[in-house]
Amino acid sequence: MEIIALHIIKVVKFLRQLAAAACVPAVVSISYADNEKSCSRAWARRGNVEFMKAGVRGVSILVASGD
Repeated sequence: MEIIALHIIKVVKFLRQLAAAACVPAVVSISYADNEKSCSRAWARRGNVEFMKAGVRGVSILVASGD
């Protein structure tokens, strides 16, 4: 069974909603801290794809970690 950190699921869910939106914001700011090992390769790939989709639509995503 794969263990996935809840915030990873929330970020991917948010990005999928963003991809489906007719109108998107110019900037999205995300702040969180986590250990990369809490995210499987599959979830990391899924997140990367969703981040790229947002970028293609002109959304700038700013991320702060290690709060």
